[in-house]
Amino acid sequence: MTFLTPWATITAAALALPALLFLYFLKLRRFPLRIPSTLLWRKSIEDLQVNAPFQRLRITLLFLLQLLILSLFILALGQPVIEGDQAASTRLIILIDRSASMNARDEGDQSRLDLAKAAALDIIDRLGGAGNPSEAMIIAFAASPQVVMAFDGDRRGPRDAVQSIRPTDEPADLGAALELADAFAGADEDEAQLPMVMVISDGGVMPPEVGSSRAAFRVRAAEVRYVPIGGQGGAGPANAGIVAISARRRFDDLAHVDLFLRLLNASPLPVDTALTVRVDDAAVAVRNISIPAATDEQPGEAAESFDLELPGGGLITAALGTPDALATDDIASAVMAAPQPPSILLIARDGGPDAFVLGLLESVEPTKLEVRSAAWFDQSQAAGEGISREFDLVVFDRVEPARLPDSPTLFFGGLPPGIRPRAPASENASEGGASRIVSWNRAHPLMRHVELDDLIFEGFTGFEIPAELQDDTVELAISRAGPVIGVIEGRDAQHVFVGFELVRSNWPADVSLIIFLKNVLDHAMGLRGSGDSISVRTGEVARVPVVPGSERLLVRGPADADIDTGGRSHVTLPAFRRAGVYAIEGAAEPMDQIAVNLADAVESDIRVRGDLVINAAAVVGGEARHIGARELWPWLVAAALALLVIEWMIYAVKARG
Repeated sequence: MTFLTPWATITAAALALPALLFLYFLKLRRFPLRIPSTLLWRKSIEDLQVNAPFQRLRITLLFLLQLLILSLFILALGQPVIEGDQAASTRLIILIDRSASMNARDEGDQSRLDLAKAAALDIIDRLGGAGNPSEAMIIAFAASPQVVMAFDGDRRGPRDAVQSIRPTDEPADLGAALELADAFAGADEDEAQLPMVMVISDGGVMPPEVGSSRAAFRVRAAEVRYVPIGGQGGAGPANAGIVAISARRRFDDLAHVDLFLRLLNASPLPVDTALTVRVDDAAVAVRNISIPAATDEQPGEAAESFDLELPGGGLITAALGTPDALATDDIASAVMAAPQPPSILLIARDGGPDAFVLGLLESVEPTKLEVRSAAWFDQSQAAGEGISREFDLVVFDRVEPARLPDSPTLFFGGLPPGIRPRAPASENASEGGASRIVSWNRAHPLMRHVELDDLIFEGFTGFEIPAELQDDTVELAISRAGPVIGVIEGRDAQHVFVGFELVRSNWPADVSLIIFLKNVLDHAMGLRGSGDSISVRTGEVARVPVVPGSERLLVRGPADADIDTGGRSHVTLPAFRRAGVYAIEGAAEPMDQIAVNLADAVESDIRVRGDLVINAAAVVGGEARHIGARELWPWLVAAALALLVIEWMIYAVKARG
């Protein structure tokens, strides 16, 4: 402990302490008074022997209390402080984690966010004190950072800013928060001019993005400090959660849905609990599961899958039965839309489509099947009308367009632009005998359950892939002359092509052709979001179609919103901060209901990290009260006032007696 103004203490002690002693050495001057008896004045007998102006000092309780009170006031004048780690800058940026894991309750009714805010308030209370920064900025972060309070030297402003921070169910992106802090750090290279950055978190943050500009946590700062929140000794309370959910209709049976769940256990003991799956309000499956215990290197994980019969649409919800420290990840949901038959556009030669191709497409019972000529298609594409976007699949029957449409495509008896037919080995090869398939890519989703041992075709000798399409093109089936079935894979659309004509093969008589078409349709509709469930993670946005004529979207759920559509056909909703199921009035099906889940392994692993690697150095966590010097004079004054009240009470009792 040190004194900031020691001479004030010395001066006050030199003046006040002798004065108190002098008062106790003095005797009161007595005036003679005749009375008949002193029996009623027994107390005054002690003071009758007054022969001198001074008396011997008598140690009494009141004297000791007054001496102690005076000493406390004198010490407070010296401004004593307990020395801590001195701040390296006059400015401080406080980053407060408000992600999902900060909602965990280690003990009692307080969440980690409550403890983080209390730690921040403790730091703010020491602003401008000895060895402490004089002004602070407050940044709250989760999936995105937010400046809650700019630099301010007044303690009231930052205190109110900290109290206004609200929790979220989002993952914690510390990299983005440090980038925002870096923007306010200034361009001065002098470390004394850079701010000190303080991170208040449990350490459960998204790892840096490998291979990007944010491959490590970096910030310009005079000093970086980390205050870990929650747990004891790096541990944490028990928590198990659902960190991934996926539901998808089977391509061969649209009435069945495959549900996949990934579970995590962050506690050092195995977790045995019940896993319940519901469709809307009805429980359809209950299973007792066990999730392995976490190790020092990683949390325990388990996977579960369910086969659900769901001919229509519905809300699928999976929930764990054992309450734990973090409730957000105990439940996960997905919206499954009712199965919709595909819409198909068939582009045929001027003479009309191949009867086999037309019958094949009609067998899948599409909602819409339109037959158009190649000339019509070329004209519409040249005009930029984009008619093909309203179809799930565009089929080209012996037609080779000038350019590919935006929708997934399937070619029979033709090749997409850029793919060249292989030249025949002899003049009569193209007109020669039949060919067979010698091998095919059974591992590719398009060839799943497709058997081509009995396939015979003629009139096609294979294709060649140019160098610019080598990385995007996959050979699916190969004959002795060369590849005959392939696919150009893109992120938004895939273009499948069968080089030979169906009419010049025996494939229409084989069930494998139906399976192949089902695979193509399933893959095409999957790319367009038709076969997968609808769910997003917290911190993400969703783009929803608008019902024609709707002027507003009313979002109802854990957080409500009212959005003006502005006459647009699609509207991007703001990022969802809280997990749950949202109903969107004014949105077209199936996006009128959206399931928002935490589904984040880092947030569900609520074990407290003891350090963070920032600026290529490990920042070891420390307590907030150890940062900067702590002033003691308010406590000394409070103690002196309390003793003053006690001294007055004792004096009053003695005077009354």
